[in-house]
Amino acid sequence: MSRDSRSLSDMPPLVAAQREMRPHERLIWADRPTRGSIFRETARGALTGLGFSAFAAFWSGAAYVLAGSAGPPFSFMPYIGLLFFAFGLMMVIGALQRFRVLRSQLYVLSRERFLVVSDRPAYRVHSHDLASITGVGRQVRRGGSGTLTLTLGGGHRAKFAGVPEIERVATEIERMRRKTGD
Repeated sequence: MSRDSRSLSDMPPLVAAQREMRPHERLIWADRPTRGSIFRETARGALTGLGFSAFAAFWSGAAYVLAGSAGPPFSFMPYIGLLFFAFGLMMVIGALQRFRVLRSQLYVLSRERFLVVSDRPAYRVHSHDLASITGVGRQVRRGGSGTLTLTLGGGHRAKFAGVPEIERVATEIERMRRKTGD
């Protein structure tokens, strides 16, 4: 399969998805996560990290003040807070990196598989055969997008946020899954 040098975000979804189709596999639907879901996921992670860091900074400052009068066994307590502060900042950085990944994702549905394609940080394709899906769940948001939950063999679940046209996609997966089961 020849790879186009353009990134996924530079191509229309159907063109980018076509690159991953097997011979004789029929593409049903392809689209990118909604912008609102990308920003929500990023904001949730970044705000959690900032809150964690703010609490750690407060705790470190209070421990520093109290450790000065408490003596040697408690003198290391402010430094523990600094570790938690750094952990919170790493959560913020992780959320911002996830933003880049989510912006490059593409959801694809064919007659045989549900795929998640991304080209950041490296080109990756996660494929879920429709025959291995035992359940389909959805959370619909305003505007018709939502979170798709696929229950796979062994009880494992895979969640996909910001799926446009969630009702259509979930219905198609259920319909195609029933066809493969016959």
